[in-house]
Amino acid sequence: MTLQVRRPRPDQEARPAGGPTTNSQFSEWRVDAQRALQALGSCGIPSHVEDFLALVGFPPRPQMIGAAFAAAAQQRLIEVVGAALAEGRLVRVWRGVPT
Repeated sequence: MTLQVRRPRPDQEARPAGGPTTNSQFSEWRVDAQRALQALGSCGIPSHVEDFLALVGFPPRPQMIGAAFAAAAQQRLIEVVGAALAEGRLVRVWRGVPT
């Protein structure tokens, strides 16, 4: 499976200020997030949130990032293997769970 960067960071993206977020935006991002986490998990290479965001971009609501990782971990697609500094922040490092 080939992974590619799909969306820019929020500071580079043109969004209407204070504009409403539609349910389709939430749904589209959730589907993209699930696919990206499955792909990152299946490749077996440790990754972190910045790798994930490079694939799917930022969600309509920031809390959706943690929810996506929590759901993938609960489904045993990924597991925490450590921590690292990314963009000046301490982030968890995840790896796919061997099947």
